Amino acid sequence: MYLSDFAYQNQVLLLSVGFGTLLGLVYDLFRLVRIAGGQRRGVFLQDLLFLVVAAFLTVLFLLVVNHGSLRLFILLAMAVGFFAYYFTLSRVVMQCAQFLFLLLRRVLIFLARFISTPFRLALRFFAFFQQKVRDKGKNHKKETCKNSDI
Repeated sequence: MYLSDFAYQNQVLLLSVGFGTLLGLVYDLFRLVRIAGGQRRGVFLQDLLFLVVAAFLTVLFLLVVNHGSLRLFILLAMAVGFFAYYFTLSRVVMQCAQFLFLLLRRVLIFLARFISTPFRLALRFFAFFQQKVRDKGKNHKKETCKNSDI
């Protein structure tokens, strides 16, 4: 009985480390939303929302893995998983995400310019002829005034 209990606790410990890593990934998702939004105003509310989501997910994790029983080693293992992810893989994930955001932004700018180029050329074309018509109208008006004086 003791050996199977020890094996079960080791399994719960490893699952808790993995769950802590998953919480670190969820935190990075919240950070990515901040980066994509470009605003720093909602940081407190986003952190509060993360805490609520993390608490909810932790309760669900405890219900599934340990039948709702809260043990100190589980919380410590989740913290170890979270901080191990945060100080190692999180930097790589955030750099990759920033690169992807930059790449996506450049692709969208390129597509916007590519799609808008015919419209800009058409506007320049019509503006050119509009100016020619105005110039022709001014010249015609001057000629009319000269002819009326005779």
